[in-house]
Amino acid sequence: MVSTRTGWPGTGMGDIRYCNDCRTRCLLRRDPSAPVLASDESYLRRAAVNASVDLIRARRAERIVALTEAAAIIGIAAGIGLVLYFVGAIVSHLRVGDVKGTGSAAFMFVLAAGALALRLLTK
Repeated sequence: MVSTRTGWPGTGMGDIRYCNDCRTRCLLRRDPSAPVLASDESYLRRAAVNASVDLIRARRAERIVALTEAAAIIGIAAGIGLVLYFVGAIVSHLRVGDVKGTGSAAFMFVLAAGALALRLLTK
């Protein structure tokens, strides 16, 4: 849902409560010895804008987290691909009777499988 006033998606009751809480906190943090405001309304508007900007920044930060999770999934898929590739290399070397070539493919298989296992265990 896109708000007709701001054009930003997702402005619901929870967002409105968040902005009101931020405005209240801004008023409570205000130094009591500060000069009297000419207009309380302008101060509240600025506080509402600042709270809205904070909310937008928080929403953008959530999207960045989603991108890092997608990168982790791509990395795991690449690790699985490497393991399967080296299994195929070992099988191909054994099929043609090249036992000497199996050692390097087995070594790289162990490295790829170990890296994949560590990634899956630390997720």
